[in-house]
Amino acid sequence: MDCPSELRTAADRGVAKLFPAHIGGVVCLQSRLAVLPGARIVATGAVTVDNTAVWLGADAFTVSKGGDIRGKANGLRTLLDG
Repeated sequence: MDCPSELRTAADRGVAKLFPAHIGGVVCLQSRLAVLPGARIVATGAVTVDNTAVWLGADAFTVSKGGDIRGKANGLRTLLDG
């Protein structure tokens, strides 16, 4: 979802998905949140265990991961607990 009006509609119904999040990156998320304050946006697409903290620090409501999590569950658990 790239259009702010689509994000607003989705966020008004619950949680909006920013996909693919790696296109535009964290700056894209922050610019969307600037015009949609309080929107709950999940970043998905090229979100990795290693960059999860960056996305959450940029006020993503949550993140979604795919294959990157395989074999890295302990590292993710440490990141989220710490």
